[in-house]
Amino acid sequence: ANAEEIRNMDELPETADELKSIAKIFKGGSKLYLREDFNEETVKTIDLNNYKIISFATHAVIANEISNVAEPGLILTPPDGPTEINDGILTVSEIEKLTLQSDVVILSACNTAAADGSPNAGGLSGLASAFFQAGTKSILVTHWNVETNSAVKLTTGMFDKMKKTKNLSQALHLSKMDILSNEETSHPLFWAPFVLIGNVTQAIN
Repeated sequence: ANAEEIRNMDELPETADELKSIAKIFKGGSKLYLREDFNEETVKTIDLNNYKIISFATHAVIANEISNVAEPGLILTPPDGPTEINDGILTVSEIEKLTLQSDVVILSACNTAAADGSPNAGGLSGLASAFFQAGTKSILVTHWNVETNSAVKLTTGMFDKMKKTKNLSQALHLSKMDILSNEETSHPLFWAPFVLIGNVTQAIN
């Protein structure tokens, strides 16, 4: 990928607040990677088996949205000298090679339920399918572009409510209802794109 093209993408300062809030909910059992620490080398070398809940808050791209990249991916911080294995985008084919034992992966980004870019491919065949192949039991994805501030409220609200409900799907529903009940964010644009798929029952264990 063209690292300069990635660097020119809009910054998402709210995502740091989102991840910090989620980390506080899980207190000492969490690890946070932000900005320069959030890169392909880190994701590919840390032992992701140790984490039951993994959350990405960043840009996501569909196939061919980035020059020379014909598959969907998650945008990470590119290095000063990009290489083929560390160029600032974690693609579907790279995600499939990860080893996960997570109960849920949160993709707080735009269009993460999109197809893989191949002819006649169906929805969920891209990032969602890749994370399932890597080993996660369930995943929170989006069906269209998301508004950043409401995404922060939805994900942090979901985890906060899960402490009481002990049910991830119910917690997501209640978090959506909070956003829906606010007149300024009642439009489906703000809350409807997020969908939880997979073994949701096991995701609360």
